[in-house]
Amino acid sequence: MVIISCCWCHRRPVPFCRTPLSGRDKALQQLQLQLNELSDLLALEKRSSAELRSGNSEPDCSAAAAIAERDAQTTRVAELAQGGAGGRARRSRRRKIA
Repeated sequence: MVIISCCWCHRRPVPFCRTPLSGRDKALQQLQLQLNELSDLLALEKRSSAELRSGNSEPDCSAAAAIAERDAQTTRVAELAQGGAGGRARRSRRRKIA
């Protein structure tokens, strides 16, 4: 009987102790969820930043290639404009020969 009564006495305060702990546990879970969300946002921001940094070098390369292509086309147009009459004459001769 003594053993049963001792167990009964010790069991009784446990619910009172668990109530504050469950409140703390709930707050801890909420903080953990917020921390997880913040870490996910930070990881997303890091990925976006890395993509932007790597993406910035590519347009520079493609811009340089586009400028070189434009310069080559401008040079080609200038050459054709200078020898334009000769080019037309050559084409008309080719048509007559064929």
